Amino acid sequence: MPTDRTITVAGITSPVRIVTDRWGVWHVSADSAADVYYGQGYAQARARLFQIDLWRRRGLGRLSAVLGADHVELDAAARLFLARDEAGESAAEFGAGAREAIDSFVRGVNARIAEVLADPANLPVEFRALGYRPELWSPDDVTRIRIHGLTANAEEEVARAITLATTTPDVERLRRPLEPAVSPVVPEGLDLTAIDESILEVYRAARLPVVFPTAAGVTVPASSPLDGSNNWAIAGSRTATGRPVVASDPHRIMTFPSLRTVIHLSCPEFDVIGMNEPYMPGVTAGHNAHVAFGITIAPADLEDVYVYELHPTDDDLYRYDGGWERIRSVVEMIPVAGAEPEPVTLRFTRHGPVLRVDPAARRAFALRAAWLEAGMTPYLASISVASATSTADYLERLDRWGNPVLNHVVADTAGSIAWQCAGRVPIRPNWDGLLPVPGDGRYEWAGYRTAATLPRIVDPEAGWVRSANQYNLTDDPDHTGGPTSYEWYSGFRARRLAAALGERSDWDVESSAALQNDYLTESVADVIGHLATPFAEEDAEFARAEIVAWNRQTTIDSRAALIFDRWLYRHLPRRIRAEAGRRLAPGAADQATAILLDVRRMTLGDPRPDIALLAESASWAPSTTFRSTRHLIEQTLAATVRELSSEFGDAAGWAWGAAHVSHLKHPLHGVPGIAAELTDTGRHPKNGSSDTVGVAFGADGVQTLGANTRVVMEVGDWDRSVYINSPGQHGDLESSAARDQFAEWLADATRPLLFSASAIAAAAVAETVLLPEV
Repeated sequence: MPTDRTITVAGITSPVRIVTDRWGVWHVSADSAADVYYGQGYAQARARLFQIDLWRRRGLGRLSAVLGADHVELDAAARLFLARDEAGESAAEFGAGAREAIDSFVRGVNARIAEVLADPANLPVEFRALGYRPELWSPDDVTRIRIHGLTANAEEEVARAITLATTTPDVERLRRPLEPAVSPVVPEGLDLTAIDESILEVYRAARLPVVFPTAAGVTVPASSPLDGSNNWAIAGSRTATGRPVVASDPHRIMTFPSLRTVIHLSCPEFDVIGMNEPYMPGVTAGHNAHVAFGITIAPADLEDVYVYELHPTDDDLYRYDGGWERIRSVVEMIPVAGAEPEPVTLRFTRHGPVLRVDPAARRAFALRAAWLEAGMTPYLASISVASATSTADYLERLDRWGNPVLNHVVADTAGSIAWQCAGRVPIRPNWDGLLPVPGDGRYEWAGYRTAATLPRIVDPEAGWVRSANQYNLTDDPDHTGGPTSYEWYSGFRARRLAAALGERSDWDVESSAALQNDYLTESVADVIGHLATPFAEEDAEFARAEIVAWNRQTTIDSRAALIFDRWLYRHLPRRIRAEAGRRLAPGAADQATAILLDVRRMTLGDPRPDIALLAESASWAPSTTFRSTRHLIEQTLAATVRELSSEFGDAAGWAWGAAHVSHLKHPLHGVPGIAAELTDTGRHPKNGSSDTVGVAFGADGVQTLGANTRVVMEVGDWDRSVYINSPGQHGDLESSAARDQFAEWLADATRPLLFSASAIAAAAVAETVLLPEV
C-alpha cells in the first residue's frame, strides 16, 4: 500500500506509522512505547481536534478566552475542581511508563496542532466557524483535569440531608434505595437544617454543558452520574470454540462526535487494541496478545461534603481539632474574549474546594473528593494494566488503579477468566458516608482500599462473570471488606445477563454481540403478578392485556413496550408516590410528595421504589385518595392509554419507535458556516430502554444515554473480534468517517477489529508516516 503522507516531526526517535483500515480503526506502530504514544496523540488530535480542545478548555477553565464573558462562571467552577497536586507526583502513582506516556502523547497532540496553526487550510471547520484557534497542550493538562468522578455522592448527601430534615426516614428510604439496606446515621454535630441546595451551585456549575450561543439549542453534555455499562467474560467451557469471549459496552452520554476512539498501539513493549477517550493515552477496554479486558462503573462513594463552623469574626478561619485553621485563597485571572480578564478567588480547606461560605450562619462547606487526589487521573492506570500477560498479572496490576472505580472483567489465552472491582475507595472509620459531616477533625478518611482488598471472582464454576453496575458485594466481610457504596443501579440488566449467560454453552462473538443489544425488559417480571386479573375499565383492560401478552422485547415495533414504559415510569410513579408521601410523612405530605416526584432527587431509570410501593400499598387503609392497590393500577393504566391516544391517535399506530428515537446533533449544529447536514444524524426509531441490556435511556423520548462504543473479543483468535463506535471514528465534520458508523450502530451491527499484521495489511486503506528530524 502506498504511503499517503510522510511528515517530519520533532520529538520522536523512530518512524511512526499510522495505518487506517477499511473498518475505520487506526493502527499505530513504532520502535518504542514513547513513539507509539506520540503517534496516538497525533492520530487522535488529527481526527478529534475540536473535541479535545473543547475538553481541555472546559476542564482548565479557559472557555471565556474564546467564547466570551457568559462562560466565566463555568471557568471559575472548573478551576476550583482542578487537581492541585504536582503533576509529576500524580503520574508516578500510575506505575512505570506513565510519565513517558503522557509527555509523548502531548507532544504528538502538539505536533498536529502546530501543523494546523502553520497552515489554516488544515483548521477544522468548527474553529473556522467560531473564529478561534486551538492552543498547545502541557502534559499537566492531562493529569489536572478531573471535572468530577462518574459518581454523584455529594448530590446524594445533600438530597438525603434535606429529605431527613424536612420529612421522615421512610420517605428517604423510598427516595433512594440503599444496598445493603441501612438507615443513615446522622453524624454527631451535624445540623441537618443547615444543608440546602445552594451548597451545590458551584459543584453543579463545574458539570454544566458548554452552550454555543449561535447553535440551534444544542449543548455538549457533561458526564452523568447515571453513566453505566455492561461487561462479561465467558470461559472456554461455555463457548463454541473453547476459547474465552469478553464483551464490553460502556454506557455514557450519547454525543456527536463519539466519546471514544478505537485504536491499535504496537511497539516492542506492548501490542494493544481497543477503546479509549480521545484526550488520553492508552487503551481502557480491549485486548493485547495475551488478555482481553472490559470495564463498567462500580458506583463507589468517592465524595464527602464537610460542614465547618466559622470563627465569630473572621470568615477565613474554621474550627478544626480544637483550634482554628485558615482557609487558603488563590486569586486567578480568567481571560475573556473582547474584555478585561476577570479575577476569581478560589478557596480551599484542608479537605478540598470550598463550595459555599455562609457568613450570616457562620458556616462554610467544602468537598473532599477522592478523584482530586494524587494518582486519580481517570483511566490513566490503563497504561500499565493493558500490557498484562495473563489474567493473574492483570489483576495484580489493578492495585495501582485509582479512578474511576471500575468492575474489570478479564480473560487470557490460557483460559482463565475473572471479575475484579478496582479503584481507590476512601476508608471512613467512623461514619457511613451517606450524609455531610462536620469538618472539625472528627470525620477523617483513614486511607484507601485498593483492588487487593476489593472483591474479585476468579475462574468461577459457572463459567462466566458479568457486571452491570449492580450491587455485587456479599455479606462476607472477608470478601468485601465492608461496603464501597450503598448507592447502586437497579440490577435489572445484571439479572438479565445472569439468566442469558447461564442458558447456553455455545457462546461466540456473534451471540455476545447480540446480547449487547438484548432488549428484553426484565422489570416486567416484578409487576406482572399485579396484572393477572382483568379490569372492568375498558382502557385499563386494554393496557393490561397488551402487557400480559407482550414478549417483553422493547423494540421499535412494540405497542406493549410503549404502554408499559409510559405506565411504569410516568403514570404509576405520579400516583403512588403522591399517595406514599401523604402516608409516610403525614405532617409534611406536600414536601414529601415534592421530593418523591422530583426527578433530580430520584434515581432515573430505576423503578424499584414504585415496584416496592405496589407491594406496600396492599396494607394501606382506604382513604379519600386511595381505594386499593388494584384500583390505583387500574386508574394509572387507564390514564396511560388516554395519554397515548391523545398523543398518537388510534392504538393501531402505537409503537415504541414512535416515541423513542436516537437523534444526535453536533454541538455546533445551526452555527453559520457549517452545513446542517454535517451536524445532524436525523431522528431514527431506537430499540431499548433504561431497563434493557441494550440501554437506550431518554427521559423525553430522545436517547441520551447508551453504548456509543462496543467491543466483543475472542481470546486467542483475535481477528474474529468486533467493534462499533457511533456515530464514527472521526470528529472532523467534513470527513465521512464522522458519521459512517451511525446506521450500523442503529442496526446493532458490528465491524471487524483486526489485530494481526497480515489482516491489517490486507484491509489497509491509508497510511501516514511520521519521520524523526535528522
